[in-house]
Amino acid sequence: MDVEIEASPFHEGEQALQSQYGVRDKLEQMGQSFIRDHMPDQHREFYEQLSYAFVGSIDALGRPWASVLLGQPGFMQSPDEFSLTVNASRVAGDPLSLIHI
Repeated sequence: MDVEIEASPFHEGEQALQSQYGVRDKLEQMGQSFIRDHMPDQHREFYEQLSYAFVGSIDALGRPWASVLLGQPGFMQSPDEFSLTVNASRVAGDPLSLIHI
């Protein structure tokens, strides 16, 4: 009998931390119910209305940083349910500006 096993929505690092803190099974169950591999139309339309977005990055020393991207509504576009295109300038001095995208 073949049983289809759904892939986890969490990467190995997330799974390791979840296991370390004893919440792996609970978070896997929650993640399977609401983390998708695509964006519903309502999300795609929402992103196109925004004038800013918060993003995360890692600097050259491996430290996490939060940044903000600014633009006119429409600076983010979703040409299909799997893609989000961002057309924004990065702020000078922000660790995100040092990352080649």
